[in-house]
Amino acid sequence: WRPIYPPSHRNFNEQTYSFILVSARLETNAWTAILIDSPDITGITLDTTTNHFHIFNVY
Repeated sequence: WRPIYPPSHRNFNEQTYSFILVSARLETNAWTAILIDSPDITGITLDTTTNHFHIFNVY
């Protein structure tokens, strides 16, 4: 698994409440992290040959 954290994860003033685990079986060029400036929301875009799927984890 690959953990995906919000960009503010390393900001020591805010606690991170959201993250997404992406399977290591997926190639890294098959998904992209969505940069959301909130410790409570994490997002990724999965790219397939026919569609783009946006997946969000909201705390």
